[in-house]
Amino acid sequence: MLTKKQKKFLDYIQEYFEKKGYSPSHDEIRKHFKLASVSTVNHYMKALQEKGYITREKSTARSTKINKQDIAINIPFKGYISAGLPIEAIEEHETTTVPKNMVASSGEHFALGVKGNSMIDEGIFDGDTVIIKKQNTVENGETAVALINGNEVTLKKIYKEKTRIRLQPANPALKPLFVKTVIIQGKVISVVRNLGEQDKKDNYLNKVYFKDARSMAELPDNSVHLIITSPPYFNIKDYSLDGYQRKKKAEKEKGQIGDISDYKKYIEEMLKIWQECERVLTPNGKLVINTPLMPILKKNLNTHHNRHIFDINSDIEHSILNNTKIFLLDVFIWNRTNPSKRLMFGSYPYPRNFYAQNSIEFITVYVKEGTPENNMPSDIKEKSKLTEKEWVEFTKQVWNIPVPNKGDLAFGEHSAIMPEEIVRRCVRLYTYTGEAVLDPFAGSGTTLKVAKELKRNYVGYEISRSYERVINLKLNSLL
Repeated sequence: MLTKKQKKFLDYIQEYFEKKGYSPSHDEIRKHFKLASVSTVNHYMKALQEKGYITREKSTARSTKINKQDIAINIPFKGYISAGLPIEAIEEHETTTVPKNMVASSGEHFALGVKGNSMIDEGIFDGDTVIIKKQNTVENGETAVALINGNEVTLKKIYKEKTRIRLQPANPALKPLFVKTVIIQGKVISVVRNLGEQDKKDNYLNKVYFKDARSMAELPDNSVHLIITSPPYFNIKDYSLDGYQRKKKAEKEKGQIGDISDYKKYIEEMLKIWQECERVLTPNGKLVINTPLMPILKKNLNTHHNRHIFDINSDIEHSILNNTKIFLLDVFIWNRTNPSKRLMFGSYPYPRNFYAQNSIEFITVYVKEGTPENNMPSDIKEKSKLTEKEWVEFTKQVWNIPVPNKGDLAFGEHSAIMPEEIVRRCVRLYTYTGEAVLDPFAGSGTTLKVAKELKRNYVGYEISRSYERVINLKLNSLL
């Protein structure tokens, strides 16, 4: 059963092959259909392969071949099933057409529409259609249609344990269901991907949303591969002022986290953003947060004899590890090779209270639980691979990178510009070409610019619309 879009893909591949004698590359397909992401092409190709319309050789470019199709058959479409919490079974009296090679050689079959995302690690997504072979038993670990409580049906992996039956979702964010008895109505043998919805979902890419990132409702679950950001450094900067912190350029924005005066509240409000990041990250997606140590002048906060220091990195890490299913992966140290901070004198020139010059920042890398998608097309892998020199340099734990200067388009416009080199290294280390990179504190747009430059898709959130001009300047500089 092909969707209209799948049929267009198949027709294009066939026409290209007939004209040139070999199949198109994924990037050529992307350009032909004006798609934002090569990963969308891979979804379509995978669907065509699963349905038996094409074959592909792993790690071989332009290896797609059109298969001769079997006769299509009609099977009953019996309504919708939950790939999440159980829902009441409602049968509908329709039929659907599928290729004969998607059903078993014997037995009864039927189709069900899928609602929910509990089986995403099995490649079953909200809006897909599953083809079921009717049977009343399955082996441990097989995905089945299960009837529980007499009238509730769900789609789960089945495991028979000593005193109970475990209905296991294929989504690390969800917990299993446990029941005493279950009626198996059939086993999943094929999946028909609803890629018509994929095009709609891709509409969020390559956009900047000027709003509070505590709600990123525009982004679907599991849609972003990498997040790189540098949040407001508590209330040290006034984002209504220019980059020199002298001239007022805009009114203060309601909801600006950088205006919160209570440090505990500041950490709590940022947690809401990290929890949204958890939602939108793909399984095994990375979250990179750049923060400094924040010494506070005694005249502003007098808690003890010496100055007070807020360890923003440590407090963010504590809030993430205790309130999400995101885990610590790595920590890099950004050594600012041209520090612009004022000298810290302390008790100079005498002991005992010299202060460190505060010339480093933390680049902390977190990972969302889950298995990465590794079945990437060979041309994408080649475009994305690092040289040996890059690998050696980027994986050193200390990054010697200068602070941005007047060569940055945001110099004088924004008071805390992230170096492009930090973003460049993170994008190269953690994403393939065509994947999505998000910055929930977009600021001057550095993350977005570098993502675009490296042929990734970008998404930005920025609460201060006063930065719209400089963000557009950076993005348009690549045209």
